[in-house]
Amino acid sequence: VILADDAAIASAQTPFLWTVFTRFNPADDIYAGTVVLRHHVGYELPLVIDARMKPGYPDELVAREDIVELVDRRWKEYFRS
Repeated sequence: VILADDAAIASAQTPFLWTVFTRFNPADDIYAGTVVLRHHVGYELPLVIDARMKPGYPDELVAREDIVELVDRRWKEYFRS
């Protein structure tokens, strides 16, 4: 289970991955029962990840449209295959 501020993160892979992996701290924001086996911690389902914005998190940066267009136009110069 992923807790998020906005259900729109599920609209596509990129916003989902970006939101989940930039808005949770594994030490603080994973909630599940645990099992210790041979000195290894395992999680029991259900597993909940709190990927909501927390106090002190900076606002998400959004690239200016002119910069996006410039990078798109010159992409092959930056990354030649």
